[in-house]
Amino acid sequence: MSRMIVKMPAVLIVAASLVATTVFGNTLSQDLESRLAVSEPEEEIAIIITMAEKADLNKIKKLSTPERRRALPHLLRSHAEASQADLIDYLKTKGGKNLRSIWVTNLLAVTVRSELIPMIAERTDVSAIRLDKEVPFVSSPKSIDSAPVVQGD
Repeated sequence: MSRMIVKMPAVLIVAASLVATTVFGNTLSQDLESRLAVSEPEEEIAIIITMAEKADLNKIKKLSTPERRRALPHLLRSHAEASQADLIDYLKTKGGKNLRSIWVTNLLAVTVRSELIPMIAERTDVSAIRLDKEVPFVSSPKSIDSAPVVQGD
């Protein structure tokens, strides 16, 4: 009987750790997890949130190509507005800054306090969260005229 009592808490601890790994391990990118590990609760972090719900492209599948081209932006924008509405309201009430909807891919870019990120990750309407990083601008390649000339044998 005493073995049973000892094993039960161990099972609960393992189960809880598996749930935590599923919720946060699969939702937060590794670089964001690393950043959260060293950040203060009030530190603001710019993140990109991927919404869980995807637009139903079957709604425009039967349209002609020109009609699909006109309908697709409207479909994606209206889907993003509907699926992001609750999260946008939540982020605004929690002090989210620089909120931008990227409706084409159903993403939200926002700056939030680090302590809020685990709560955002728990939401069922969120599938992933990653750091919003600056991507360096790559200038256009050098022209062919300035490339070295290679001659064969």
